Amino acid sequence: GTPNWGTFQLCVEEQEPASTIDEGGSTSCSGLLYDSGGPDEDYGNNENNVFTICPDQPHDCILFTMNYYNLEPGGGFLTTDVLSFYDGDGTDSPLLAQLGDGDFLNNDEGGGGVCFQVQATSGCLTVQFTTDATTTFEGFEGEWECQQNCEPLQPIVVNGNVTEEDIVNFVSTPDVTAEITNI
Repeated sequence: GTPNWGTFQLCVEEQEPASTIDEGGSTSCSGLLYDSGGPDEDYGNNENNVFTICPDQPHDCILFTMNYYNLEPGGGFLTTDVLSFYDGDGTDSPLLAQLGDGDFLNNDEGGGGVCFQVQATSGCLTVQFTTDATTTFEGFEGEWECQQNCEPLQPIVVNGNVTEEDIVNFVSTPDVTAEITNI
């Protein structure tokens, strides 16, 4: 109505299909995967959910990238919540990686996931999430996409000779650039 009338442009963008890990699987070549609580709720206790991604479109590999994760921390004799990735159509396939259970990416509050990716080259990727009976957290969000070529992931290399003073100088000195490659 007057005086707020005029023309406008409406932009519509197709969203990636979103799934929760308790839905079993997908044949899509891309999508978002959440824990059983979805994007807004915590996951539950005593879960053992498996989600298998077997795209029906031609591809050489499936790249899965963690956008975030916040799992119950543990390690040692403590039980914890574990997110496992397998290169194949089930949990009897080769294990690619696990998050939780004392992994080095998990901090004391259970969060992590920066720059975490896995690649499955068998044609399928299986994700398993198991939880114990004690505590639930925010969970995780990850996304997958088919790729025609798998680029080898480079392992993280840590230089043990860097001193605390070197680190302070890298981040506090003006006009200093630190270059990080092969991440």
